[in-house]
Amino acid sequence: MTGGPFVIGCDVGSQGTNGALYDADGVLIGSAYEPYDLSFPHPGWAEQDPGAWTAGVERACRRLIELCPGGAETIAGLSFGSQLDGMVACDAVGRPVRPAMIWMDRRAEAQAAKVAERISPAAFYGAVGANLDSSHAVFKALWIRDAEPASWEATTHLMPPGSYVLRHVTGELRVDFSNASSLALLDPRTREWSKEVLDAVDLDPDMLPPIAEGTAAIAGIAPAFAEATGLRPSTVVAVGCGDEMAATLGAGVFAPGEVCDRGSSPAGTCVGGGTNSPRSSGTPSRSGWGMRTTSSLARQGTWSPARQAWSSSRACRVRWPPSGTAPREESSTGSRLRIPGTT
Repeated sequence: MTGGPFVIGCDVGSQGTNGALYDADGVLIGSAYEPYDLSFPHPGWAEQDPGAWTAGVERACRRLIELCPGGAETIAGLSFGSQLDGMVACDAVGRPVRPAMIWMDRRAEAQAAKVAERISPAAFYGAVGANLDSSHAVFKALWIRDAEPASWEATTHLMPPGSYVLRHVTGELRVDFSNASSLALLDPRTREWSKEVLDAVDLDPDMLPPIAEGTAAIAGIAPAFAEATGLRPSTVVAVGCGDEMAATLGAGVFAPGEVCDRGSSPAGTCVGGGTNSPRSSGTPSRSGWGMRTTSSLARQGTWSPARQAWSSSRACRVRWPPSGTAPREESSTGSRLRIPGTT
């Protein structure tokens, strides 16, 4: 297809942003990867400059316009899959008051322990479908409140990385169901902020973004983003969702009962099927042993129960090649990844 329309999808990750250009039939036209750095100021800390994400998205979009057969005029839409469990604290004009604390940051152990004195881990899990664990973004906000009072005083909004990028691109602040789940503040049954947990952590819900479906459309991009990328001001932006949920949907998991196995930086590969693998469900799912998180997918009426098996920072000890780990071979029987040294 040369005349479009085309769409751009951006995976805003912890080592870089990977942008991909697709035609209306889902055929990949081209991709652009923009790496950036992480910071580890102290053991157990993991930070990132939120400006690196937005700059990466801008550079990727500019490169994809160059690859687009019809140029920017034929690019109709843009959306994101973004790293989960990060916390960006912003002031009233949207500026981060400090570096973002990303998913592998574990400094908020004391804050999680203090919350456990006010609400039991079982009750917490029952309210929001996530374990009472310092990896989740709400505890990182509490660390800022306790350890950096000047930063907290300047903070008016708390958001995950995906919401920060969305606001930069559109000027609109939203959070989809899946990113809201990663804050460990969303009731997955009602898809509203959990009053029980908000009371336990003593946070004002007005500090959180408005909740929207991941497929919700925002009609147009911010003038500064249009100027920086060359995209049309009328380009439609979908709110987007968390990277794990985007991967699940991208694997074709839509209907209740469908299953996929997925390996990623924060979670080990779930071997086998059943309730321990990422799958779609028509109702929120729980386990009595608390090792399954229940995150709301981007689509209304679907949930993603996934085994919670964190590997913390292990996957970020190396920078993974953006082109993948092995070439793909085509044959009369289909395609497969060829592992070097094998036949």
